Amino acid sequence: MNATADHARTASTPLPRAFVDGLLALPATATLKSDDRSRVWRVVDAEGRPWVVKRFEPCKWRYWLAARVGLHPAQREVRVQAHLRALAVPVVSVSSLRFDTGGRALLVAPDRGVSVYNWLKRLPPDACPA
Repeated sequence: MNATADHARTASTPLPRAFVDGLLALPATATLKSDDRSRVWRVVDAEGRPWVVKRFEPCKWRYWLAARVGLHPAQREVRVQAHLRALAVPVVSVSSLRFDTGGRALLVAPDRGVSVYNWLKRLPPDACPA
């Protein structure tokens, strides 16, 4: 299946379920983050495009309830991205939000490289003026 060439610009059009299922079945090419809250990893589709998958690990009753009322952290990420886009702030949009059979939230987005947060973390302490 061929996803759009630049899905980040068409976030209102969700990726086809079968395409996302295929991405989720791919082996990780890199783990970008892994802790008690979430795991983030990169996969590469059949056409060579990199994607980032974020899975929220805890499946506690609190997250289950939060998801039912639209307050799960994954749902908040999608809302904040929509708000930033409305303000003309360039963001990489979540292409898919779903919950797996275990109740964990999964976000899929095109990989656009190092995040600003990680880029700033890599700067030496004296790189920013006082």
